[in-house]
Amino acid sequence: MFTGLERNFFDTIIDSFKGRYGVTRKIEFGPEQMRQVTLAYKDELKDKGIEIPDDPFEQLQQAILQVFASWYSDQATTYRHQMHISDEWGTAVIVQRMVFGNLNDNSGSGVTFTRSPRGTSPDVTLYGDFIFGVQGDDIVSGLVETYPVTEKQRLAEKRESPISLEKNFPEVYGELKRLAEVLIYEKGFNHQEIEFTFETPEKQGLFILQTRDMVQQEAQKLKRFKDVKKLDESLLGMGIGVSGGALC
Repeated sequence: MFTGLERNFFDTIIDSFKGRYGVTRKIEFGPEQMRQVTLAYKDELKDKGIEIPDDPFEQLQQAILQVFASWYSDQATTYRHQMHISDEWGTAVIVQRMVFGNLNDNSGSGVTFTRSPRGTSPDVTLYGDFIFGVQGDDIVSGLVETYPVTEKQRLAEKRESPISLEKNFPEVYGELKRLAEVLIYEKGFNHQEIEFTFETPEKQGLFILQTRDMVQQEAQKLKRFKDVKKLDESLLGMGIGVSGGALC
């Protein structure tokens, strides 16, 4: 949300341009077409009384102030109360160079666990989702259809697409797995949930955006749906059930 505007405000604008130019994904826009989308955003914001400064330093200042202000948002306040975090702590702002997962079809973003949430092995076995040509926010907000990180995961989930990070971007996958092994085996971290972006298909193009402890429930017997024909026929979609149990 930006100064009180819902995401739908922006989605409506870009959807109209997708219809005009006959494209389904943002990455299919040409440079001039993307420029028109950007200017349309700016004009619509101006009509709402929101001015975007042309000076980059002023833009940076505005962005920093927006992050500070987010500490008082309804979602942040509710989360703090649930986690017993003091309202008085405040938040910090880190300013760093932007990494782009939407440069072309050889760039992308993803989220992975360092072990399978469905298994019991303590070994590093990457398990997650990625997609090329998008930023990470598109994944975590559920706006795009993703692909599995490993071939083992793709086959286990019976995904129709032949694409996986391991198969299509082997250098990126190899470096991601190496870093995961360093965190778990060498540094002694708990198993992690890692958000990443790659700008190129080479291992040097991989960037780790953030990593945090993987939430793991205590081991216990969980009910599961029996794999029968009726269940297969009622399949609506695929996803990652982190708990490993039955979901409705």
